[in-house]
Amino acid sequence: MTTDIKVPELTIPGAVFDAEGRTTSEIRGRILEHGRRYAGVPLDILIRQHDARKLRSERANAYYWSTVLPLLAAENEQTPEEVHDAMCALFLPNEAKRVEFFNKLTGESLTVQTDGRRSSKLTGGPFYDFVERVRLWGMEFLGVVTPDPDKDYWRKRP
Repeated sequence: MTTDIKVPELTIPGAVFDAEGRTTSEIRGRILEHGRRYAGVPLDILIRQHDARKLRSERANAYYWSTVLPLLAAENEQTPEEVHDAMCALFLPNEAKRVEFFNKLTGESLTVQTDGRRSSKLTGGPFYDFVERVRLWGMEFLGVVTPDPDKDYWRKRP
């Protein structure tokens, strides 16, 4: 019998086990609850080494959008969104693409130029580097000094 149930992934970043394979009751509880919720459904279980540099935290986004961008935007009476768009264009690789559409009935074609530069595609380490480049640019070009973030601001908490 096949199951049509869509089981969401359970991710617990930074889970630590001791030499006997024990972990915290909170982590055990989350694993057991997920297993109970989908009892009888065949599940794949994957364990891999945690890499904190691949994760991007809400604190990193909050620092960038509530501290760095408003300070830089205020310098030239711009919005944080305008500054963010400019920083993406300045510091992220150009992923411009041409998407072409063709209407078979009329023979008309339409070409649309897209710009795929988005900071939302960046994970922990690359996002940290991007924010630091923006801060340095703000200091060197605008003379705006932004306060340092918490040293672990880019890490997601387990």
